[in-house]
Amino acid sequence: MDLLKKNWKTVLIAILAILAVVFGILFIDGNSAKNDADKQLQDLKASSKKELQAAQDAANDAVTKAQEEAEEAAAKAKEDADAALTAAVDAAKKEAEDAAAKAKEDADAALTAAVDAAKKEAEEAQVAAVKDAVEATMKEAEDAAAKAKEDADAALTAAVDAAKKEAEDAAAKAKENADAELKAAVAKAEADAQVKIDELNVKLKDTEKLLQDAQSALEGENADKAKAIEDAKKEAEAAATKAKETADAAVTAAVEAAKAEAATAQEEAVKAAKEEGAAALKEAQAQIADLESKVASLEEQLKAAGTAEKGTDNKPEEAKTMTHEEFAAAALESEVCVDTFVQATQAWWDNKITVYAQSADGAYFIYNMTCAQEDAAKLVPGTPIRVKGYKAEWSGETEIVDATFEIIEGDPFIAEPKDVTEKLGTDDLIKSQNELVAFKGLTVEAYDESGAAFAYKNAENKTDDLYFKVSKDGKTYDFCVEFYLCGQDTEVYKAVEALQVGDVIDAEGFLYWYNGANPHITKVTKAQ
Repeated sequence: MDLLKKNWKTVLIAILAILAVVFGILFIDGNSAKNDADKQLQDLKASSKKELQAAQDAANDAVTKAQEEAEEAAAKAKEDADAALTAAVDAAKKEAEDAAAKAKEDADAALTAAVDAAKKEAEEAQVAAVKDAVEATMKEAEDAAAKAKEDADAALTAAVDAAKKEAEDAAAKAKENADAELKAAVAKAEADAQVKIDELNVKLKDTEKLLQDAQSALEGENADKAKAIEDAKKEAEAAATKAKETADAAVTAAVEAAKAEAATAQEEAVKAAKEEGAAALKEAQAQIADLESKVASLEEQLKAAGTAEKGTDNKPEEAKTMTHEEFAAAALESEVCVDTFVQATQAWWDNKITVYAQSADGAYFIYNMTCAQEDAAKLVPGTPIRVKGYKAEWSGETEIVDATFEIIEGDPFIAEPKDVTEKLGTDDLIKSQNELVAFKGLTVEAYDESGAAFAYKNAENKTDDLYFKVSKDGKTYDFCVEFYLCGQDTEVYKAVEALQVGDVIDAEGFLYWYNGANPHITKVTKAQ
């Protein structure tokens, strides 16, 4: 820029000099000098134009150089800004990490302190709660026993009254039906008899006409003919008498038969009513026996609770837990108690929850276990629990029913899927019942004649269990996606809905049993 200003000054001085020369020549030499001056002026103009162009070129070069220098300065400034920003971000990140680590350390310390305090409070509360629970249980059991006996007595009375009422109603109904049938039979017999009497009356009129004809003939013919007519008259009267006797006998027989049928129907109705009453009484007695059994069981529990309360440590006796081997050997419908770990749960409903549980030595299917809604959220996979209930079996599935639970102390345990592909179709497969298992290289088969790869349990409601079939080594097996375990929004549910016949898949799930292996599948992927 300075160069440009300097060149412009030079041009201006040159122009002023030219003007001075021109004016000097005009004053000194006149017209001759003017011509010389014009020539000099032209030369000066040419020279000035060259200098002006040179100055313009220099100015352009200066501007270009200034722009390049500005761009280089801007790039350097951006580079410095980026470096500063990176340094600032790294510093802020370091500070945030240090702050997070410190916060976690403080939180862990606070959590440890809170857990220790909670444990101490829980232990102190548990001692008091156990004593209160025993006393409350004894009182509740006594009240329940009294209420159960009262309900049983009322149920028995109601059942007997109902049976008597049913028997009386049945007898009355049978008598009413018998009377109606008797009345109908008598009416029919009377109608039939009336028809026969009408027929006899017609015959009698015909006979009377014959008699009249005979009487007329008698007056005009001989005595032999009159005798023949008299004999015919006697025969007709005898036939009429015989027909009337036959009709009376038929009516009497029909009435007697109707009475006998009505009596038989009444006896059968009374017998059926008595049998229904006896069945109702038997059912009521069975209910009473069941209630008495439960009362006796409550009394035994109260007795055991009372004995435990009088012990030296004032703590109830711990229930003896079983190994999986002991559970497998236990008789059906016997009481069982196991320590195990939650692996998955079906949806909670009506204070019940179904649990898939497994320990290192085996697995359990716990059906409709009693569980408050707020406790259901605590049964996450890996949670250690103690389960008390009864061993049962349904369609080949061994399970625990009528169960209660408590969460116990211990490290979490999550089972790894066990590959049982080679055991498909063998007797060894059931040894892994209810465990988390895996199957490899299965081929999807058509589920039914429609050719579809799967089917809904309820065809009208496409938000239910999914059924599909797979084959391995020429044998076909039934698999299931249990809706209450893996609903329509889960990956496995959508994966099964997307299956095509002929797909080769790997699958994982819990080895449930329903008249044979019927795994509850939790994962489906394309075979590797």
